[in-house]
Amino acid sequence: MSRANSRTDEAARALNDWFASVLRSCDPIFQMSETSAHRDAVVHAMLTRNAKVVVDSELDAEGRLYPAVCKALAAACRQLQVETSIRHWKAALQNVLATSDQLSRGDEAVGLALGSPAAVFKSLFDEALINAGVTDRPTILVEENRRASLGLAINWGMRFLLAYAIELSAGRVGRREAKDVWWIRGLVERLRE
Repeated sequence: MSRANSRTDEAARALNDWFASVLRSCDPIFQMSETSAHRDAVVHAMLTRNAKVVVDSELDAEGRLYPAVCKALAAACRQLQVETSIRHWKAALQNVLATSDQLSRGDEAVGLALGSPAAVFKSLFDEALINAGVTDRPTILVEENRRASLGLAINWGMRFLLAYAIELSAGRVGRREAKDVWWIRGLVERLRE
C-alpha cells in the first residue's frame, strides 16, 4: 500500500468516526418521541429545515453552512436508515481531490467558468435535495425516485462538505480540540501536501 493511499485510508477512517459522532449527537433529537411516526416526523423536519438553509444559502468562506450541511446529512441518513462507511468517505475524498486538481487547471481557452469544486458539489447537492422533495421547491419525482435522490444527496453532500472545508479562509481556525469544519479542512489539506 502506498503512503498516499495509507494517508487517504486514515483520513477516511477519521471522517467516518467523526460522522458517527455527528449522528450520535443528533440522535437524542431524533429519538424524542416514543412512536416511530413521531420520530419519522422529527427526522423529516430536521432534514427539510436544514435542506432549505443549504439550498437557499450562498457559499461563504467562514464555515457558516457547516451546521446545516451536517444536520441535513445526519437526517437524510436516518430517514433512509443508512450508515456511511470508511469506503464512502475514501471515495468522497478521492473524488474531491481529483476534482480540485482538474478544476484548478481550468480551460479558459473555451470560456467556460465551471466554478470551484465546492460550487460544483453544492449545485449537485442542492439539486438532489430539491429532487428528493425535502425543500420548499417543487419536484416532479415519484416517492421511489425521491428516495433515490435523497441517497444521491448524501453522496453529493459528503463531497460538498469536504470541498467546502478546503475552500474556507486559510487564516481562520476553529477551537483546537473541536472536530468541526476547520478540523475537516486540516485533515483534507494534509492529504494535499
